Amino acid sequence: METFQQFVEDFGDCSWVVLFARASIDLVSDVYSTMLGSEIERNVPVDSTPTKLSEQWSPTGVVVRVADSDWTIIFHLVGSWSMFDTENLSKNLQAKVLEFSAEDTSGVVSCELFAPGGEVTHFLTVDDSEYQEEIYEEMSEHIKELELDIETSPFPESTIVESYENLFFSLGIQTVKLSLSSSRTVIATGEERSKIIRVDLVREISTSRFPTERSVF
Repeated sequence: METFQQFVEDFGDCSWVVLFARASIDLVSDVYSTMLGSEIERNVPVDSTPTKLSEQWSPTGVVVRVADSDWTIIFHLVGSWSMFDTENLSKNLQAKVLEFSAEDTSGVVSCELFAPGGEVTHFLTVDDSEYQEEIYEEMSEHIKELELDIETSPFPESTIVESYENLFFSLGIQTVKLSLSSSRTVIATGEERSKIIRVDLVREISTSRFPTERSVF
């Protein structure tokens, strides 16, 4: 069965920023759209009509309230990556926010839990932790060649988890898989549609951030 990570990877390899906020969708949509400087369309209809994978686009800009969960999902960017001020989002919401992201240049996956008071907890799977260590070793060799006085790893200490799916489950996060059509209609299969209580859609995110349609392998 396809994992949530595999789902987001399908839209552009290792590149995405998905946020999970432990707050109501009304509050999340208000704060998120204000931070983006964009308007948001509320209660967007969800179409469960089967659609070819090649005609599905990433769910960038979609905010979702899922059944049986206190967490609201923000598909901030899927298929591309850009820094987002998740710490400030957490403070503005006065709620915990989990940022699950990856950028395709290094291929590093990041999973960080932000608390309103500024505390940040980092999570990694064993594989991702080992990959970070490989990157750091390569960086260390290059730093030595340049004779730079840098000895500490740029990567924070992390709590090791068996999988990100298990981490989501332990926090009470329910994931959902959906996409957009070229006209930005929200599409979800019948099974996924049954999980969705409500969907809001950011009307405009810079067009340079919209990735290409879903890859088919």
